[in-house]
Amino acid sequence: MGDERFISLTTFRKTGDAVSTPVWVARDGDDLVVTTPATSGKVKRLRNSGRVEMRVCDRMGRVRVSAPIIHGTVVIEFDDDVTVKFNTIFGAKFRIK
Repeated sequence: MGDERFISLTTFRKTGDAVSTPVWVARDGDDLVVTTPATSGKVKRLRNSGRVEMRVCDRMGRVRVSAPIIHGTVVIEFDDDVTVKFNTIFGAKFRIK
């Protein structure tokens, strides 16, 4: 899944309602890496429950009907080492400087 450019990342509200958002994705070994602002709704929902569902999508968030759902758990990390590692991983994949 980390070879694609975008995934639809589904997070869950306290009520259990699903909220899907397209995000850039990159692979880091066996892990998938995404980014979002620390103040985003995704982070707020993930602090309540790290449970996510992921499906390959296009940049507009459109998911093919046949796309499998991958279930996972998110680890939220905010520090300088993570930022450097993130910039290296995403910079290489998306040619970002």
